[in-house]
Amino acid sequence: MKSQHRHELQTNDLSKLLAKASKWYEQHGSKLTWAVVGVLAIVLIGTYWSRSSRAERAAAWSAFVRCRSPEDFANLAEDYDGTEIAAWARLRAAESQLQQGTVLMFTDRAAGKSELKAAEATFSALLGDETTPSMVRERALIGLAQVRESLADGNLQPAIELYERFVREFPDSVLKEMAQRRIESLKTGGAQAFYAWFAKQNPKPEDLEKPKDLAGEGTGTTSTSGKTIDKAAGSELMFPEPPKEGATAKGDAQTKSDVEPKKAVQPRADANPNASATKATAPAQKRPVSEQPADSKPQPRSQPQQKPAKK
Repeated sequence: MKSQHRHELQTNDLSKLLAKASKWYEQHGSKLTWAVVGVLAIVLIGTYWSRSSRAERAAAWSAFVRCRSPEDFANLAEDYDGTEIAAWARLRAAESQLQQGTVLMFTDRAAGKSELKAAEATFSALLGDETTPSMVRERALIGLAQVRESLADGNLQPAIELYERFVREFPDSVLKEMAQRRIESLKTGGAQAFYAWFAKQNPKPEDLEKPKDLAGEGTGTTSTSGKTIDKAAGSELMFPEPPKEGATAKGDAQTKSDVEPKKAVQPRADANPNASATKATAPAQKRPVSEQPADSKPQPRSQPQQKPAKK
């Protein structure tokens, strides 16, 4: 009896719970349905966004690898503005400008300063953006220090302060030792004197001398006869022509004889003075075709065959 009574009580409790649930669903059922639909929509949208974002990041990094110039990186940064790839693209553009500007400072001072100023602006913008990734910030700071060093006019303190800031903010960086070496080097008097002297120089592209032995360039030009003519000096620089292929020893000897001066032949006292004039005016006789040249080897004479003696 007790177990049956207990079962009846449980059945009554379940029926009461279902009755309450049905009343609650009648009142709030539509809201619950919309909530479930909303959750499913959020899940679907999140899944789609995750997949599309992953594909977009892959396409962006593929484009990043294909970039070759600062302009390419700058265009990529504009296409993906506000993303991590944009920060990396701006960093690479500034590093390329830093490299080009440092080289141009020795050959074209105006162009070199222009590249370095552009790199300085980009590095400063990356450091001023709080969303810049830490690795990008690390390289932007060391790049800005190098720009200040390259543009120094003898006052190296701004560059030294940036190198010291880099050592403080990135003590575990692989570039820490390089920054420390630059600090020690820039604090010497020799470095300050060099940068003060270097800032006063103003190299230009037209100051570079061009080789004068290039064909058709500068003040020199090459003629078809193998001579190099110096237009500025108004003289001809003679260069010997290369020997022709298959030249024989006789040809070499003849060339040598043409170069060496010939000795004048003194006439003999008993010689007829009119002989030379007669010989000079006489027409040259042609050599018979059958006659062998002087330098050819003589043909051996055939030996007559001896008849055997009769016994």
